[in-house]
Amino acid sequence: MRLVRTFHPVGHGAFYSEVLYDDKGEVIQTVVYDCGTLSKREYLYEQIDVLRQITDRIDALFISHFHTDHTSGIDYLSKKFDIERIFIPVLTDAILVESLMFNAINHSIYCVANRFISKCRGGKGKNYNIVKIKEFNMEDDDIESIPYDKILPGTIKAPIILNPAYKRWQYIPYNIKNTSAEDLIKCLKNDNIFKTAFIGQDKVLIGKLKDLIKSNFVYCKQIYESVYKNSHNSYSMALYSGLGCNNCKECYNILDCHCRNCLYMGDFEANPNYPKQNFNCFNLKDFYKNYWDGIRLLQVPHHGSEHNLNADLYTPEKLCIMSVGVHDKFNHPDRITIDTIIAKQSIPIIVTEDSMTKQMFTYNLP
Repeated sequence: MRLVRTFHPVGHGAFYSEVLYDDKGEVIQTVVYDCGTLSKREYLYEQIDVLRQITDRIDALFISHFHTDHTSGIDYLSKKFDIERIFIPVLTDAILVESLMFNAINHSIYCVANRFISKCRGGKGKNYNIVKIKEFNMEDDDIESIPYDKILPGTIKAPIILNPAYKRWQYIPYNIKNTSAEDLIKCLKNDNIFKTAFIGQDKVLIGKLKDLIKSNFVYCKQIYESVYKNSHNSYSMALYSGLGCNNCKECYNILDCHCRNCLYMGDFEANPNYPKQNFNCFNLKDFYKNYWDGIRLLQVPHHGSEHNLNADLYTPEKLCIMSVGVHDKFNHPDRITIDTIIAKQSIPIIVTEDSMTKQMFTYNLP
């Protein structure tokens, strides 16, 4: 069997695919992590079309979070492919409100990302097979392992190991509580204008909230930034993709396994100085302790932003992928991130919208 992992050149965004081939060269599985960009959509659509030349089916689409640069291509993707399942972080009211506000402030209340959120909530549009990953409970050591094609739409607990067609391979999502979004909900409920979008403690009136955001745009932005300040990416569902063991020397040649195991991080908030949730507090390293030393390929969180930087992510010889725009308005990746990666003897790799920067990794599986 052979696996081809691709970091597609879509500019400031994320579109990563993994295609599994059998011994005859036939595609037997396709997995995608995120699908969006803030650069020109044509770059993303072109890469979706490239993948479509290989297969017409996506077995699993993992979405790290609901911001536009990670979801803006989902409509186009769903037109080109039969998507069997979409795995998302559980759509709590806190995440729902934060995502709607962030996308509205930075793009439009009616943007693709917000339409996708509505579909995930059961609104009009194409019926996706949505599987919602619950927030991880650190006290729960019981990790269930299940073939992902056996999972029915709905909400499943975490931690969980998702087994694809090749049984020795594993997909392990890591979703943590979005505490800052809960603070945002509290601010809105205590505000004289926005409190009218809530009924009691439990129900959010989505239509009402959208109208209030649209008609109070500047004020809405002030409330949002009073909570988040510079850290606008305080949650993101990470995903381990790799073999289900950690001892390379016993299972296969250590040189052959280099870069085979990957950790996708979306815009994960890894900064240890972030007051609410951080790398140490939520034990990302401990969560993946059985795999950590074997992870040689890392998607750097938040396009290399210094606000999501944690030096403990990087170890010698790790390949560190950053998806950014050639003319990135956020000036990502930040210099301090590059310097930190190099100082830790890891290797920074920049993927832009330029097709020459596409990164493809091909592995013969044991």
